[in-house]
Amino acid sequence: SCILKLIETGKVRLFSKVSDFIPEFIHKDLTIWNLVTHTSGLVECLNDQANIESKEEAWQQIMNAEKILETNTLINFSDLNFILLGRIVEVVSGMTLDEFVKTEIFDKMEMFDTGYNPKDALRCAPTEERCDRVVKGIVRGKVHDETAYILGGVAGHAGLFSTVSDVAKFI
Repeated sequence: SCILKLIETGKVRLFSKVSDFIPEFIHKDLTIWNLVTHTSGLVECLNDQANIESKEEAWQQIMNAEKILETNTLINFSDLNFILLGRIVEVVSGMTLDEFVKTEIFDKMEMFDTGYNPKDALRCAPTEERCDRVVKGIVRGKVHDETAYILGGVAGHAGLFSTVSDVAKFI
C-alpha cells in the first residue's frame, strides 16, 4: 500500500531500480516491479534468522542477499522483497515506515488500532514461544517473525498488528 501511494504521487515508478534508492544493494538489475511481483529471484529469507544479533547484521545480509533464481523467470515468495520495499518507502518519504504508513494510510482510514510495536501487549494474542539467542519465552505484542523482530519490529514484510474492525475498514 505504501509503495502504491508513492507511485500514485509520482515519487517512484514500478520499473525504477532498487539500487537507485538503496545504492548499497548488490543486485543492480532488480526493479520495484520485481519486488512487488516476487520475481526478483532473491532467497526467501535471511540465513539463520533466529541468531542474527543486530539490525546492522540483518541489513548487511539483505544488501548482499543471493539470488536463487534468474530474475523474471518464476514467482517465488521472498520476505526480502517487501523488506526492501519498506526501506524504499523510508528513503523516498524521509519518514520511518511505521510513521509513513500511520500518517498516509491508517490515520486517513481511521484505523487507529493498527500499527507496528503496539503499546498495550495485553491486547495482543500470544503468537509463539521462542527459545533462541535473541528471545526466550512467549512472544506477545511483538512481531514473531525473526527478521522483523531484529529490525525493531518494523519491516515491510511483517510486524503489523490490528483489530478486526480496522481490517474491515482496510478491506
